[in-house]
Amino acid sequence: MCQNKKDNNKHPISLARRFTRVGIISISVIFILAGCMLWWIFEHSAKQGLSSYLSAIINTLIASTLQDEDTNAITLADTTKSLNYLPYYWQVTSNNQPIGKSPSLTNYHQTPSTIDGNTEWIRFTIEDNLTIFAIKRSVTFPGDVEVTYVFGINEQQASYFLDLQRSQFLPLLTITLTCLAALLITLIFWQIKVSMQPFTVLKNAIAAIKSGESEKLPDHFPLEIQPLTTELNSLIDHNHSILERYRQFASNLSHALKT
Repeated sequence: MCQNKKDNNKHPISLARRFTRVGIISISVIFILAGCMLWWIFEHSAKQGLSSYLSAIINTLIASTLQDEDTNAITLADTTKSLNYLPYYWQVTSNNQPIGKSPSLTNYHQTPSTIDGNTEWIRFTIEDNLTIFAIKRSVTFPGDVEVTYVFGINEQQASYFLDLQRSQFLPLLTITLTCLAALLITLIFWQIKVSMQPFTVLKNAIAAIKSGESEKLPDHFPLEIQPLTTELNSLIDHNHSILERYRQFASNLSHALKT
């Protein structure tokens, strides 16, 4: 216990080093929290991007929907057949009856959405336990004909889409946070150097008093140090007054002994 106290006295930690440690730890915590928050925002944005992409395809399906003016029958334009050659999963139903779907969804049937015009995320499994991530939207045409659109991609395609976004975002995030951290650490060192300058001036002023070059400390110190310098000047004045009384006493005593 005593040995530890002696070691601490031999190797005191400077105030600048303490400030540096606190600053670096604070920056690390802030950047870790900021990185987690930015990553969460990115994940949400990437999923929104995937949803926007699927919504755009559904808008294409809606634009390709035809309705007979006499019978209100719903059909799809021939342009939708091109989707059969793409690795997508889609289905269009009218009044709960399928009017078009991709070959991969032959045995799949989706019920209409509960809210007209609302887009919702759905997840379902088809043959071979293949998980499909899709969006579904129901639109009511004239004559109260409700048409439900489903369009999605499989789990591997969704993972590839998100992984591609992550691979592009992660290096940018890392470089940005690293540059900002380096800049802030540099600013911390500069700030500590500027902040410690008054202590260097105080040290030099005390050394000047010891060498006899000066009698008092200067008054141009920051408010945080000014009370200390004021007390030191008061102590110096007090010591001067004591020395002066000793000199006067010694002078009087010497004069008395001579007479």
